[in-house]
Amino acid sequence: SSSNTQKVLWILEELGVAYDLVAASARLGGDSPYLKDANVFGLTDTAEFRAMNPHGMLPTISDPHTGAVLWESNTVVRYLAEQYGGDRFAATPAARGATSMWMDWVISSKLGGLGANHDLIDDVARTRPEDRTPASLERIRAAYLDYVECLQKFESYLARHGGEFFLGPSLSTTDFVVGVEVNRWSLAVHAMVRDKLEIPPLPALPHVARYYEGLLRRPAFRKGVFEPERRHEQLEGCDCFAGSILPPQAKL
Repeated sequence: SSSNTQKVLWILEELGVAYDLVAASARLGGDSPYLKDANVFGLTDTAEFRAMNPHGMLPTISDPHTGAVLWESNTVVRYLAEQYGGDRFAATPAARGATSMWMDWVISSKLGGLGANHDLIDDVARTRPEDRTPASLERIRAAYLDYVECLQKFESYLARHGGEFFLGPSLSTTDFVVGVEVNRWSLAVHAMVRDKLEIPPLPALPHVARYYEGLLRRPAFRKGVFEPERRHEQLEGCDCFAGSILPPQAKL
């Protein structure tokens, strides 16, 4: 359910690199205010895990082929791209710089850290409708508006420079970061419509919608990002492929 983990799963699927996924919980279940009856996989607070990642956060990878142990999702994506992708994602320092700047911007924007990304998923997917308080509804609204602000920057850039993918005609490491955010936004909007939450006006985002629809046609994206997020939002019965970003008046 972690969008940061989804980035890593997606690039692994794109590269065709075999992996073992070890389920872990950093913020859910137990004493957490979110999904208290969720399966608590633990692991992140064990001595073994803390030896790999002293911060106890996800995702963390251990590559038996190189001995590399890495955390921070964007770092992991860059590593996998260079180690197993050759020149597929960025063949020159200039190309790597172009991909990195958007990756880093997303982390430093209102979506990064414990910002809109966390508030949207915590208060929409991880809080039952009957448990939502006025404070949580306000967090949803604020997160929605923060996403709108960032998505409008994506829209403007895609209108000027984008192609099938964010930076043009080829998949880049930028897509693994931008794509998971667009997906989280889209499925949260579907869930908000399902739960009959009041949604502020949705701006026109035709280039973002076209970009997202292209990602949805990629099996690796659907397996690593879309399907895990759809399950987390409990939208399995919803045809979220058609009309990727719903207007507020849409009905599921």
